[in-house]
Amino acid sequence: MLHRLLGFQKPQYFKQQRPKSNRLQVSASAGYADRRLTDPYVITGISLGLPGGERVFDEDTFERLVRGETCLSEVSDEYKQRLLDKNIVRLIKGRDGSVNMDQATEFGDIPQLAGIKSAFDISEEFGIDPKVVLAWDITTQLAVAAGLLALRDAAIPLTPVEQIGKGGLRLIRNWQVPQIHRERTGIVFASCFPGLQMAMKHAKSNGDDGEGRFDRRYLFQTLNMGHSQFAQYSGIRGPNTTINLACASTTAAFGVAEDWLNSDRVDRVVILSADDVTGEDLWEWIGGGFAASGAAATGNVIEEAALPFDRRRNGLVLGMGAAAFVIERHSEAKARGVQPIAELLGTRTANSAFHGTRLDVDHVAETVNSFMSSMEQQWGINRHVMAPDTVFFSHETYTPARGGSAQSEVRALRETFGESTDSLVIANTKGFTGHPMGVGIEDASMFHGMKTGRIPPIANHKETDPELGNLNLSKGGDYSDIPIWITLCSRFWFSNGSFLGP
Repeated sequence: MLHRLLGFQKPQYFKQQRPKSNRLQVSASAGYADRRLTDPYVITGISLGLPGGERVFDEDTFERLVRGETCLSEVSDEYKQRLLDKNIVRLIKGRDGSVNMDQATEFGDIPQLAGIKSAFDISEEFGIDPKVVLAWDITTQLAVAAGLLALRDAAIPLTPVEQIGKGGLRLIRNWQVPQIHRERTGIVFASCFPGLQMAMKHAKSNGDDGEGRFDRRYLFQTLNMGHSQFAQYSGIRGPNTTINLACASTTAAFGVAEDWLNSDRVDRVVILSADDVTGEDLWEWIGGGFAASGAAATGNVIEEAALPFDRRRNGLVLGMGAAAFVIERHSEAKARGVQPIAELLGTRTANSAFHGTRLDVDHVAETVNSFMSSMEQQWGINRHVMAPDTVFFSHETYTPARGGSAQSEVRALRETFGESTDSLVIANTKGFTGHPMGVGIEDASMFHGMKTGRIPPIANHKETDPELGNLNLSKGGDYSDIPIWITLCSRFWFSNGSFLGP
């Protein structure tokens, strides 16, 4: 995915010049590419919820990452024992390609660190009726909260929906987006494990609702309904769907939004993302799954386990989180007097048709190179000229070195940018948050960087991996002179969901 700071122009980067007219002056017969030149797609609102800290949606969530504060902690012995009780046999992958099977017999053989949800009460913090919340699983609750914060950030207000009661008394029944926005706004919900938390919770109690009866809300609690529940609560009536591309879900959701805007189905899309696999109901199952697959780190010292791009990297740490985004036509933002954060230039999603737990490194590289070539052709970009002024927001999960995320991403960058690769600034957030599954923490942090010029450092990096080369890893803090931003997510099954934009 490629972005640029809106209004930023350097002739050597972008040969295309935007007409000064607005979208309303474009012929109805013009193609979406012509309309997009006149009325670009822009990001106007973002939000972020993180593990650790005092509250999931603290006011300083973005700056916590910029300051390099970890969101990870060691889990309780009770949490660890649950994994040992699963009788896990781990797949152990060596740097030389060797594979061994090893029985987990002690705490040092299973995941001991995680990013765990702190205080979060959607009724208390967001004023949502507790009776309504009883029909929502945790991913829906987190997604709705993040979506409301992103709407606020985009200056899209919630207006009162009134009901006339007996005697003519006017009552506020709900708060929804203004009528003028409802029909032409879409919603995409990105999540890896929606509904699963409540399914597992009910499995332990035979579906008991707390009063000895089967919970009549069971279907709503276990269905993938975050997008629908957000639509009902906010009054948004445009296209509405969900997407699950594993850990590339949020990045790929921008591709769905771009397609809807291109086809003129919408003027605006709200992207929601949420997952919580380290909570009470899912930890032993998802943690056990990652442990058995050999993808999880087993140490209990954060500085020795959360190691993006480090030669010592040996497995991911599980996390949780929520993030939301508002992407819309520039004319819509201008009508509200809103200054956009960034412009979306393009997206690309590809499927490697490869093994479920390995990345097709060659195909990932081919796809990224092809995507950059298409962006060069569409926008007149020169990849080598722009590289020194570009931040690459990595989704690196510090999985085992051979065929892992770092190797895949760096291989793609080197085949795409060649000798210019080492001039790219590389940032990452998973070293602080753990792996939040389908949540776009990197994407949100990237937009915060574009908004403020401040980005996170690379966590715990001490040993350079000679196989990755001399990368220009972020030191954190001020990078306000950077106009071009890229993110790429290489994940199991799907080779990448990438987008470019300033």
